[in-house]
Amino acid sequence: MPNTVILGFSQVFGEEEVRPIETYFSGISRKTLLKVGALLIYFNTIEANNGKTDNEEVLGRWFGNHNSKERNRLYNLILEIEKNIETKIHIITTQGSLSFFEYVFDHITEEVDLKAEAQLELDLFKGYLLINQKIVNEADETAIHTTNNLSGFSKVTAMSICRSLGYWDTLNYDIREILLAQFAKLSHFIDFSSTSLKLSYLCNKFLENLECDSWKKFLIKYLPVILFELSKGDKTITSIEVPVNEDYEENKRFLENYMLQDKNPIADVDFRLIRNSPLFKEDEGKYTIIYNLFLIEKLYKSLMFNLRSLNLTLENDKKIPELNSFICQNFSENYLFYNEIQSIFRNTTILKTGSEIKATGVTAEPDLYIRNNNNIVLFESKDIQIESTVKMSSDYGIISDALKSKLYFDTKANGNIKPKAVKQLVLNLNRVLDKTFQFDSDYDTKDLKIYTVIVVYERLFEVPGLNRLLISWFKDELLANGLALNQTIRPVILINFDLFIFYKPIIENNIDLFCATIEEYFIEIDKNEIEPLERLQSFNHYFRNKFRAKYSDIATHAGNRIMEISKMQIGEL
Repeated sequence: MPNTVILGFSQVFGEEEVRPIETYFSGISRKTLLKVGALLIYFNTIEANNGKTDNEEVLGRWFGNHNSKERNRLYNLILEIEKNIETKIHIITTQGSLSFFEYVFDHITEEVDLKAEAQLELDLFKGYLLINQKIVNEADETAIHTTNNLSGFSKVTAMSICRSLGYWDTLNYDIREILLAQFAKLSHFIDFSSTSLKLSYLCNKFLENLECDSWKKFLIKYLPVILFELSKGDKTITSIEVPVNEDYEENKRFLENYMLQDKNPIADVDFRLIRNSPLFKEDEGKYTIIYNLFLIEKLYKSLMFNLRSLNLTLENDKKIPELNSFICQNFSENYLFYNEIQSIFRNTTILKTGSEIKATGVTAEPDLYIRNNNNIVLFESKDIQIESTVKMSSDYGIISDALKSKLYFDTKANGNIKPKAVKQLVLNLNRVLDKTFQFDSDYDTKDLKIYTVIVVYERLFEVPGLNRLLISWFKDELLANGLALNQTIRPVILINFDLFIFYKPIIENNIDLFCATIEEYFIEIDKNEIEPLERLQSFNHYFRNKFRAKYSDIATHAGNRIMEISKMQIGEL
């Protein structure tokens, strides 16, 4: 996880006067600029999956031979900057490319390209770097100001969270991991939705709006779009042309449900409108995929937002009160969590769900209790979200308060404290040490290792530094209870649930390997000789790297599971 710096205008164009951004894009048609925007986002996709940045290749793609002198100047200057700061430079960034696309979509109306190609390339580059610079300057200014009262590694941790949280879920991902996780969650949700009359009604309304009479019909229409995008590899952006046949109009209407509408501005905090509509219309019946990540996340992640919006439009007797809480608590934190985790760790000495523990008379019970020999793992399952305005704020005070209220404790208006994951885990850790769980007391506490795990359901919580922050809160809570970290009480760990879906073949029926990997993670992040960002890495990031050599087998298993889910939900593709 090497540190990187985003290239801005002033770093390579020095004292050149900065013009209004629209002047750099004048004389370039909307159609050209939208394609450029999609290409820039696509290039980020390649980098995300290859895990590397090649600025020589970026500049080679950007500038033709007519700009070879400027291209070489820029490349040599970037090499010099990298040498001086000992940090890798990024030219193209996901946030920059998405912001570029938003700006063009909302502001550019020109229909004809008037600029010569050499000037067009240079002006595009300058305009793009101005967008980069604006993003970085605003984030850094706020992050620095709001962490001034911190010092040492605490400040490094806070700065990492401030600078990265807003964009982390659009970076550093494996598209196959995303696809399997989204598809598996959707499959579980389809099964779960049939258990509630009101939820079934809401889902049917959603499908009806898409002219689909069932989830099967929806998947038959939508999955081929995803598979077509993934099948092309790293060749180019994807354009979808609707075949002209008897289903032409119906298929066109279906795709246009996922298309940005020209009449509406799309610039929004956290790219919410592009997330919801990841296609744009090139020509009649022809659509371009803006970002394959957002396309795949329409399967489940965006579906939850769509259902919440739709729920608000229903008649009162059909609405689900507090739908977000209903789905988070009943589906994510219970149905989904238990179905996957119990299938992974089924062969352990003792496995008790929260419901089973509650039935013994225990309140404030853990969501899952596992003991295998001398390893005990306490799980808290938390399907939490951070508001877009908070995560994009780069303000450590705002961000840390929001995280604390979700993961440590929430102070109510009347002053009462509502315990969250960290407090709940320490409470149940105490119960383990005191042997108060009636279902399991046949162990010697001197021989135990107790692992406390918080499971979350959003990739943004893999942001570097968050697990460090949680450990600091965990230590505070232990201290308040007369305890401390030792060989028995291990630090708290934060895990994005997707790990259990994609890496199931690694840890299935092997809770001891899971615990051993947690131990190795703690050793790794405590090494002083590694660079700071490596000490801030998430457990998911560490786990992926540790088992990278087995990736081919894992990916094959993922493909097989996708096919199994497809057959279960829709039959043969």
